Amino acid sequence: RIESNPQLAYYLLSPDQAADYEALKSEILARLGLGPAAAAAEFHRWVFRPLQPPRPQMTQLLRVSKRWLQPDQLVPEAVTEQVTMYHFLCALPGVLRKSIGLTSPTSIKEMIDATEAAECVLSLGRSERTGELM
Repeated sequence: RIESNPQLAYYLLSPDQAADYEALKSEILARLGLGPAAAAAEFHRWVFRPLQPPRPQMTQLLRVSKRWLQPDQLVPEAVTEQVTMYHFLCALPGVLRKSIGLTSPTSIKEMIDATEAAECVLSLGRSERTGELM
């Protein structure tokens, strides 16, 4: 029986993806809540704590932002895309945001495609509940 998230991640990937160390590492980290999406959420939840020293707070915030934006792995354009995608996702209505978040888009195109698909499915669901034909 497969019980750990890392093993599950390995077996859910295609053989080509499982053989790619970076793809496997990304999938495992995401499943453990340590991927860029989790870091983005942590970054935006961060608040300054006046009773704690500022230096360790800034160090922690910088560490989280680097885990989210991955400047050592991404070119500046890709970092900009990450910030833009995150802001777009945060601006979506709740149910749409959940739908898109589950697909984990990795590019602007994937985010747009996922948003359009989710809107279509949600509108079909609304029309079925109201008995309307599209």
